[in-house]
Amino acid sequence: MVVGVYVTSSVQDHAKLWEDITTLKFAFELPMVVISDFNETLHAHERSNGYINHSGSAALRNFLSNYALIEFKLQGSRFTWFRGGFMSCIDTTFASPEFHLQFPFLSLCSYPRGVSDHCQLLLQTPKVDWG
Repeated sequence: MVVGVYVTSSVQDHAKLWEDITTLKFAFELPMVVISDFNETLHAHERSNGYINHSGSAALRNFLSNYALIEFKLQGSRFTWFRGGFMSCIDTTFASPEFHLQFPFLSLCSYPRGVSDHCQLLLQTPKVDWG
């Protein structure tokens, strides 16, 4: 199951989102990948100014831990969002262990952002030479 998410910066919206994803996870019991603009970071180094919202970060960390969601490490860029002099990595992708087992060669890559203030993200497989 692929879940695409945009979350506002509201803590209440985050709580509602975690509840909605939980409902989906248990309703379908499928390997799951969540591709998202969480508007939250887990670590201070994911923002150019080092700021971290401790309560928001803890809530995201608890959600990921409760459902054993594992982050795809971003390749191609350190940050995914740019505005003025600020940069952060608020866009990312997490997946269940079952998803990682079924698709072990996937990687998360960033591409130039174009007109958006967000980089494009793509889950992709390695290039294969079919002969």
